[in-house]
Amino acid sequence: MYAVPDSQLARRPSATQVTVRQLIERANLGYVRVPKFQRPLRWKPSDVAKLFDSVWRGYPIGSLLFWKRPADAQTMLIGSASIPFPEVPDAWWVVDGQQRTVAFAATLLDLDHGNDDRWSLWFNPDSQEFLSRTEGSQCVPLSVLGDLRRLGRWLREHDLESKQVDILEDAQQRILDYIIPGYVVDTEDVGALRAIFARLNSTGKRMRADDVFQALVGSASGIEERVDLDVLQQAAGDDEFGVLSRGEILKAALAASNMDPVPRPDAFESDKYRERILPQQELEISLARATRFLRTLCFMPSSRLVPYPTVYTVLGKWFSMFPEAAEETQRRLAHWVWRSAIAAANTGDDTSNISSIRKQLGCLVAGDPEGSVDRLVALVPVEAPTAWTLKAFRGDAGRSRIEMLALLDKNPRDEFGILSLRAVVSGESIAKRVFAKSKGDGNMVSTVANRILLESGSTTQKQVVAWNGVDRGEILQSHVISGEAFCALRDGKREKFWELRARDVERVVLDFVRKKCGFGQPIVRPLSYYRKAST
Repeated sequence: MYAVPDSQLARRPSATQVTVRQLIERANLGYVRVPKFQRPLRWKPSDVAKLFDSVWRGYPIGSLLFWKRPADAQTMLIGSASIPFPEVPDAWWVVDGQQRTVAFAATLLDLDHGNDDRWSLWFNPDSQEFLSRTEGSQCVPLSVLGDLRRLGRWLREHDLESKQVDILEDAQQRILDYIIPGYVVDTEDVGALRAIFARLNSTGKRMRADDVFQALVGSASGIEERVDLDVLQQAAGDDEFGVLSRGEILKAALAASNMDPVPRPDAFESDKYRERILPQQELEISLARATRFLRTLCFMPSSRLVPYPTVYTVLGKWFSMFPEAAEETQRRLAHWVWRSAIAAANTGDDTSNISSIRKQLGCLVAGDPEGSVDRLVALVPVEAPTAWTLKAFRGDAGRSRIEMLALLDKNPRDEFGILSLRAVVSGESIAKRVFAKSKGDGNMVSTVANRILLESGSTTQKQVVAWNGVDRGEILQSHVISGEAFCALRDGKREKFWELRARDVERVVLDFVRKKCGFGQPIVRPLSYYRKAST
């Protein structure tokens, strides 16, 4: 079922046509504005180039939708250029078509975007291509094509052949005179406009759910503000842990508020999300507790090392329902987190499907933290793993993150001491290669057997061999490199090194996950559980 708006538009949207020239002129005078509920600009230079190529070829680029209403005097961005605009009585606020509208204005107007190169494009009259970098003196900036006088001055300063001039003038005419269909909504009914916005972004190429939520419910709505996802995202993380994606934060916030964590984006037009979402401060406390739990009891000290971040949805609801759960109960909850991670790693199921998340949330019953944990644990296999086999390493894969956590548990060090976690995870790649991949290598080159954790830079055989001296054994041991494996590495025997280290790493990972899953450990419950049972 779709959500039914509370009202109809009193006046139907008026159909209109606007040329690119008219659109950018209106934008330059402050008669085109971007409302707060719009998502951030995400287009790349290649997206802008494709838009202009479509216009130049006469291809349809879709219609635009504007909301006609007054606009106060304010400083706004066109692209990355900050422009002061006056108060106007009848501005067009972009409801649908923000990326296209901004791309035209930011690229064709003569503006200063600083170091943001998304809006610096050129047209090559020889190849008749739109380029993100110039390829010669004949290439004209699109900001020059945006105005007849600018193009005239540019042509006088550049010595081009008459054919090239004709192509440039034709390209300018094609772009500026291109007609875009559009609609203008003239209404004071914000609820109806919110419904239009939600429905436009729940079909076709959708906005992300967190974008729609932030637009219609969160801080960007400007109406009955309840939750700012950006602030919540930062409050739920810290300098050491980092931040989880805004999408995961949204799911956890909805679950904590006892709502479906994965609704259709158009569901956010319903008033229930503004009425039922928990207050910002309560959510910040619950999600911060979930983060602290992951860091401490689960030994997942960085958001980049959480094997399957979707577990955060369940933790968001857990710490909203049971903020003061006993430590024994939380330890069993940590066992569930790890058992879920191992089960997902073995089956290839990242547990992110909707039915899995809803089933897990259904295990949580108010007033029964111990029983809630029992039900969660019952959802995953209870057999302790008997082996761990290394597979191809991918830094964003849950299985590889488990392996990195097992290596991190060994307190890896270099000649200066134990490595800084912040420095390790701040690099582009957390686990650095020992040997660069070479033609003819077997599968082991792509596994964690060929990687170690270091603070920065890229690992090489020579760098590891340089760990010599009195404490060399301690350093190598912290990276799960045995004496025999070190000799193979020192002598350049790549396959032998991988074979020996893979055997040791697999043993280390297996011991690590069995411990974290609580296999073989007695079930310890808080005293309150036994008192309750005796009554």
